[in-house]
This record gives sequence, C-alpha cells and structure tokens, in this order.
Amino acid sequence: MVKGDSMEIKEIYNKIKQSDNFKEFKEKHPKAFLNYVFYVEPDATLEFGLYDPNSKQIGVFSEENYRIEDNALSDKHKEELNEGELIFNNLLEKASKTVKEKYNAEFIKKICLLSKHDKAEWRFTFLLKNMKTIFVISDLKGNIKKEEEIKLFSFT
Repeated sequence: MVKGDSMEIKEIYNKIKQSDNFKEFKEKHPKAFLNYVFYVEPDATLEFGLYDPNSKQIGVFSEENYRIEDNALSDKHKEELNEGELIFNNLLEKASKTVKEKYNAEFIKKICLLSKHDKAEWRFTFLLKNMKTIFVISDLKGNIKKEEEIKLFSFT
C-alpha cells in the first residue's frame, strides 16, 4: 500500500475524505481534526485518526474500515496535523537503514506514527528478530532527532 511516498498517503486520505463514513463523522463531529497517521509494516495498515475535542472521541479511518474510539490520547497529543504535514517521503526507509546498520538485525515489525508534539514528527518503533526494540524520532525532512533501544520486556 504505502511505499514511502507522501503523495500516496495524501491520495489515500483524500479518498477517505470522500467516503460516506467520513462525511457522516464530520457532520456529527464538525470540530474534529486530523490528529495522527498510523502505519504498520509488514501488515500495510494505514489509519488516519480524527480527534473531536467536544466529544473526546477519535474517528479512525482506513481504506477498508471506520470506527469510533473513546479518547485514548493524553493532553499533549491533541494537536492538529494539517495536510501539508502528511510527509512520508522515504522517511521509513531512512530510519530503517539507520537501525539496520547500527543493530545488524532483521525486522519483525515496523510501527510508524505521525503526530504533533509542538511540531509534526514521525515516531518509528522497530521490533527486531534479535529481540531488541528500537525507537526513532524523525522530523519531516528525515533528520533523526532521537534513536534509542527501549525495553518492552524484562525476563530477569
């Protein structure tokens, strides 16, 4: 589905905006705004979350599905993304290359979140076959702002 192309993400979002589910959601939640983009590989899951500050609900849209969730966002994650920030241009590929070179391991899963924390940024979590989990933050230009190994499990 997404091959690192920002245009494709924008096209998918525009297609979703034309759907009856999206229009119905916006009619019921006129203050809702684009809050995040979530992408997972190898599943090729791409979701867009629209947060409504009035109802505290999130409309989650993909090409195939639509659902409403009760607010699971912390206050610092309730900023609006604009469509100009739907930038993906090879950022996953760039972050993946950095992780692969440093940790010399194959990927099990790549989890990507575009959201705003003062400014829009991609947050990548890489699950590696060597049982390491790596967290990377990249700005929209591809500059790695943070890269660290995180512990998901502790067996001791």
